[in-house]
Amino acid sequence: MLSIRDYDDARHRATGGVDVRNARNVGNRRQRLRSGKDGGLVTTPAAPREIVCVTTEHAHRHIVKVGIGALATSPTTTMTVKEVRDALTAGEIFYTWSPTTKEVALVQKHTCKERHCTVQTIRSTADAVPDNNLDNLAVCP
Repeated sequence: MLSIRDYDDARHRATGGVDVRNARNVGNRRQRLRSGKDGGLVTTPAAPREIVCVTTEHAHRHIVKVGIGALATSPTTTMTVKEVRDALTAGEIFYTWSPTTKEVALVQKHTCKERHCTVQTIRSTADAVPDNNLDNLAVCP
């Protein structure tokens, strides 16, 4: 399991020193800029985004929309699963956070494996912490 500090440290190294500390408090699409080799500005990956609530449908609860921000009762923005999957493909990072253990679980693309189902969805990485599992998050308003 990654702690938020371990996650921040790894992300800091992976982005070539772009500071992503306090990622849990971001909750928006702010992107950090740095100087490019040619003197211009280049866009670095967006700050990691915390998923705080989900909207589900279908017989076995596929996630169809997520809320991003600091509070499940009033997410800053909502995104469809397709938007999240596209952002993941583009290199953006989404995570959930456990208020009890202070651990993060990264979110990844997933294809449903139920019989006769191939829905393209998302899921959180397995870490044995129930309250940061996407399936256990609050329902978005």
